[in-house]
Amino acid sequence: MIRDTSSIQDSPQETLIVFDCRGPGAKNRLHRERRAWGSYAIIESLGYGRVVLVVRPGGARELAS
Repeated sequence: MIRDTSSIQDSPQETLIVFDCRGPGAKNRLHRERRAWGSYAIIESLGYGRVVLVVRPGGARELAS
């Protein structure tokens, strides 16, 4: 939540990765990516089988294979 005293420009930049989970293998790829980013990422639903992986700055702990 943004408060009156803060600016969105003061927040660290996030990376957004959109997944269409209706295709074959897409859910598996989403979960591999989420695990690779660990606590730096969260999944948000966009509805209709689409989600966005929100990654905060900090880096991946391991590579997704």
